[in-house]
Amino acid sequence: MDFVDDPGFFRDLKVMEGSQKVIRELSKYYEIYITTAAMEILFTAPHNVNESGYVRVNNWYEVGDYFLSDNKQTTQDS
Repeated sequence: MDFVDDPGFFRDLKVMEGSQKVIRELSKYYEIYITTAAMEILFTAPHNVNESGYVRVNNWYEVGDYFLSDNKQTTQDS
């Protein structure tokens, strides 16, 4: 996993599908802070498939559903 320490690692990463839409929707209800580590939810990735103890999400739409579940509209509907 030394590749994540490479200064250019994040430079060419593409925006994840649904991320901008979900963050825009979340910003209507929450203050958004970008962090380098998830605290309560875990994106599924090959290096963490055996981790437990966290809410697991597979895409940004699931992030929206998790945080916006009390609201009337889901992120995939808009």
